[in-house]
Amino acid sequence: MKILIAYHSKNGTSEKCARLLLKQVGDADLADLKKKTPGFESYDLIVIGGSIRMGMYTRPVRKALKKYEEVLQQKKVIYFINCAFPENREKYYKDNISEKLRKRMLGCFNFGGEMDLARLTGSDRMIAATVARQSQGSGHPLASIDERAIEQCAGRIAAIKENI
Repeated sequence: MKILIAYHSKNGTSEKCARLLLKQVGDADLADLKKKTPGFESYDLIVIGGSIRMGMYTRPVRKALKKYEEVLQQKKVIYFINCAFPENREKYYKDNISEKLRKRMLGCFNFGGEMDLARLTGSDRMIAATVARQSQGSGHPLASIDERAIEQCAGRIAAIKENI
């Protein structure tokens, strides 16, 4: 089974998660959607995702989902998001993945997020600093990568591979 893990990562978190997933899955191709859109047609299973910014996937992920919607409808597809607010994940899935694609998806995972102020610039850094200050003492932990969700996604991929 030919597997693709396609992502876009503005500040590195989605790339980090995609690479962690690749390490667990083993034999798969990795593609950054901003650098080059892969030939989705040549893959049996596609894992696609990236960060959520202001409620939406970043532009390269949105463009790929729209442009290749018909191809993706014919494939086995798993989606992932990176976001700091897991309580909103269902809304993010609904707002970012078309109903046609959601009906056929084989899984959707939230890999969490990171707020590494050292990697952020401009308004991203200002927003993250504000969120960090507001989170102190609120009982809401700062965002972190959910390695358990990445393991669950890898397990789902393994199950799909076994049931070919």
